[in-house]
Amino acid sequence: MVHRCDLPAPPEVKAITFDQSAQILAEVGKSLVYAGLIKDNKLEEIVWAVRTKYAQSLWERPPTQKECETPIVTTAARKRLGLPQAKTVVDFAIPPPRR
Repeated sequence: MVHRCDLPAPPEVKAITFDQSAQILAEVGKSLVYAGLIKDNKLEEIVWAVRTKYAQSLWERPPTQKECETPIVTTAARKRLGLPQAKTVVDFAIPPPRR
């Protein structure tokens, strides 16, 4: 979202490349597998999916206005879904590549 919709973000977040984004998503997938939140180990498929030429074409394609709209989740909907009160958190570091 930050990349395609040019949303305000710290410079280090705005500087994330496609390859770094794919690495971040792969790490998220790995964490979900290790936490038992993904049935069966689909890590290889997740990593493959986020690194495909199709994923890169989406990264490079200009967004539509609708894609950049912020979804509105009402307080009642949050309560019904058991979601906590809305917060914005953008605080992470990109680890160096493992070799």
